[in-house]
Amino acid sequence: MGLIRINLFNKFIVAFISVGILPLLFVSFYSGYLFRRETYTLIQDNYHQAALYGVRNLDSLIEKYNTISKLLYSYNPDNNNIIRGVNGQGLARVLNDTKTDEPGQIKRYNDIISFLYLIHTSESYITNVVFAATDGDYYAFGMNNRPFIDETSFLNSMNKNQMPLKANQLRIIPTHRDNYFQKSNNQVFTIGRNYIDLSYPLGVDRIIGTLYIDINIKCIDDIFKQLDIYYSGSIAIFDSEDNLIYGNPIYYNHLINDSRSLEISQYCNNIPWRIVLTADIERVMRNVVNIIRWISIIVILVLTALLIVSVFYSKLFSSPIRELLKGMKKVEAGDFTIHVKIKAHDEIGELAEGFYQMTTRLKSHIQTSFLAQIRQKEAELSSLKAKIKPHFLYNSLELIRMNAIAHNDESTAELAFLLAEQMRASIEYLNETVELNRELDMIRGYFAFIDLRYNHDISWDISCDPSLDYVRVLNLMLQPIIENAVIHGIKPRGRGHIRISVEKQSNDLIIKVIDDGVGMDEKTVEKLKFHLQKEYREEDRGEDSIGLKNVHDRLRYKYGAPYGVSIFSVPESGTTIIITLPLMQSEGRDV
Repeated sequence: MGLIRINLFNKFIVAFISVGILPLLFVSFYSGYLFRRETYTLIQDNYHQAALYGVRNLDSLIEKYNTISKLLYSYNPDNNNIIRGVNGQGLARVLNDTKTDEPGQIKRYNDIISFLYLIHTSESYITNVVFAATDGDYYAFGMNNRPFIDETSFLNSMNKNQMPLKANQLRIIPTHRDNYFQKSNNQVFTIGRNYIDLSYPLGVDRIIGTLYIDINIKCIDDIFKQLDIYYSGSIAIFDSEDNLIYGNPIYYNHLINDSRSLEISQYCNNIPWRIVLTADIERVMRNVVNIIRWISIIVILVLTALLIVSVFYSKLFSSPIRELLKGMKKVEAGDFTIHVKIKAHDEIGELAEGFYQMTTRLKSHIQTSFLAQIRQKEAELSSLKAKIKPHFLYNSLELIRMNAIAHNDESTAELAFLLAEQMRASIEYLNETVELNRELDMIRGYFAFIDLRYNHDISWDISCDPSLDYVRVLNLMLQPIIENAVIHGIKPRGRGHIRISVEKQSNDLIIKVIDDGVGMDEKTVEKLKFHLQKEYREEDRGEDSIGLKNVHDRLRYKYGAPYGVSIFSVPESGTTIIITLPLMQSEGRDV
């Protein structure tokens, strides 16, 4: 049974749906999902930052009231102000005064009330201040001079579900009403601090009274009113025993749906309080969901319109394409004279004209293709000949060597053998870089060739740390430099010495080629340095320093500046060529 044939029109519709509409729908809905998730994450981050903001401000707030509570030790009743008393004993002197006469008792009462008034006026949120002496006396200063009712209702508010105050430690009493003052019903929290008699020895804590400061809960309310979440989320503060310290209106009105809520909890750093922020995710995300819904509707409408347009244009395009298909079948049958005429002045019309041009050029191409194949074969043959030439040269040198041996000319035979080895090394190792020990082995072979060529008038030595044997260097890098040293340095003098030194400096490899030849004057050295730095030109091929420049250019092209060749020379003393390249080790080996 043959395959079902689907026409171009149907393929275009299927392709448009599968490649256009479906991916776009997927991207749209997936983007909506990501948008919702990122919005949720953003809300979570905002609430977390709000919690941190609350922690910082609450720590600062309590620290401020903690400092105010320590004014017990700074009050000086003699001046009726906050100035350091005698060893912090100003108020203690008043409390320890045992005068029982009426003037003495009145003075004691006035001094303590004056201190409470100073505390009350030190900060705007302080509503009431109470000092309970250990002898059972209570001193109170209420907001707007409201009188203190009685100690019993006060103690009930202070001690309910609370641990006793420890010596000189701050205690925070949870939120309550200050109805122990007449006509007062403010919502406050209280901080308390024991007053220690500092006249006693260190380690003996004699408590002579306890200071209680009522603080209007509005101080906390004003902190969170600066945040947007105050009006959209629940804010609550609890102490270490889960007693409620503060709650914003949304918390008290229970407007958060617990089943669809996000809760962020953060502990304060310096006080045992915990901030709990709760967001109604369903309400916060409602606008986001509406936006996504409208975007989805718009996307579906747009995709529907695109589908209708695609059906119309697919029919419009399929007719001229069918004409092209008929023409292609005729070309397939071998008729290259076909000319498909399409009236459309668009890409389809250009395609039809291009099809006609293609068929005419195809005829010409068929006629010339055989010529291209012949040229390709000739190129392959030339490449094969190029590979044969080195082997022919090796064989020729071997014949010369055998002929020299047959005539007992050992020197000529050895020269032919060394030359063949040098050529074989230079041709076989075609890699751009080789290991340093292989490069030095080639140089040793080259020095052996020089020994025979110049009747042992040129001595040499190589100094190299064995740990550098496997460092990678440029192939055939040293031979041109040594050849220059022999021809231009030592040969004019008649005999001499060449020294090769290899050393490691930091992350670089330094190779020095030193000869004791005739050297060069400063002008010649500068000219040679200028030649190394300029761009290579074909007309420079015949210059004597072409080998040295070749090495310098190869180093610069491969490794960049500052790597390359440096020249130092002194007339009649010799020349030093320094090669600098990066220290690059072969794989699997360490320097």
